[in-house]
Amino acid sequence: MDLKEQPLVSIIIPCYNAEKYIFESVNSAVNQTYGNIEIIVVDDGSNDNSLNEIKKFGDKITVISIRNGGQSAAENVGLKTAQGTYVKFFDSDDILHPEAIETQVKQSELFDFNDKKIVFGYKTDIDEKGNPLSLNVPNNFPETTGSVELTYLLITGLITGTPLHKKYLLDEVGGWDPLCPIMGNDFDLIIRLWGAGVEFHYYKTHVYFYREYNSVYRSANVGWTAKDPDLLLYLYNKWERIIMNRCKFSTDEIKQILAQKHIDTGRKLANCKRNDHASIHFMFARKILEKKTLKLDNHLKINNKRSVIGSIYLFFGKHFRYTFAENSFSLLKVIRRFSKRCMFYNLQIF
Repeated sequence: MDLKEQPLVSIIIPCYNAEKYIFESVNSAVNQTYGNIEIIVVDDGSNDNSLNEIKKFGDKITVISIRNGGQSAAENVGLKTAQGTYVKFFDSDDILHPEAIETQVKQSELFDFNDKKIVFGYKTDIDEKGNPLSLNVPNNFPETTGSVELTYLLITGLITGTPLHKKYLLDEVGGWDPLCPIMGNDFDLIIRLWGAGVEFHYYKTHVYFYREYNSVYRSANVGWTAKDPDLLLYLYNKWERIIMNRCKFSTDEIKQILAQKHIDTGRKLANCKRNDHASIHFMFARKILEKKTLKLDNHLKINNKRSVIGSIYLFFGKHFRYTFAENSFSLLKVIRRFSKRCMFYNLQIF
């Protein structure tokens, strides 16, 4: 295909304090076998040498510097700037396979552009120095080519760098949710795209190398379950509302997956002494499974109690079908600040 006939692909790389890896990551984008690309690197207020490393590429890339606002905000800035028909996101410490864009454009062009279909492939893991941790296709990717079901998206999800997005579909759902923390933002985007009618189509294509290492800046190492449990409830309610609107929890398998997510989160919160929010997740699990009680560990007896904060949250969900989840999220923030002084959380409604 002649360069003029190739659809433009925007490669967007958000960067925060990735001086050790950003040059290699950007270089993997610059050296794609596909010709018609634009590379947008958004520096999210880095305070290390990342920006200097990025600027080494000169006019080969577009560099945008913003105040630190989080990965989702940086990705939205890149998306707003992007001119491409297709968009590829990937992180500042990962490496694109040289033929990733070329291969995924060919796969995407097999479908009518107006079809709400997005192709994705697989990633392999490398260590901090770039050495492969495994040469095999990870077993959490599909075995065969084809569209994947909601159950796959809920259990496994799609990692940020594996899909090649159609820009108009990203615009249709409003891009990334800036409220969503680093961990979970890719899951959030995929569920919202699915809710808009998008079908995800898997090809056994090696898309990129995912770097595994320990760092305080590594998004995969950021735990947030107990740090902001109100935000977590807002996200759970949003995702479940999307699923309800499209499929009404149509299968027992979907119900079980969603309930298990609440149970697992409730356990984590209970272990962090956040019993008030843990009880809410257990209540939601019971509601989804249509059960009066759950079989839990002995130290998680709180599942049979309804906290005041939980009752307020469920009131919004029951009476407004979560259309005002954002408002209840804000309300819960106010209640939490107030309750720290008056021990409001210790009150229980049975």
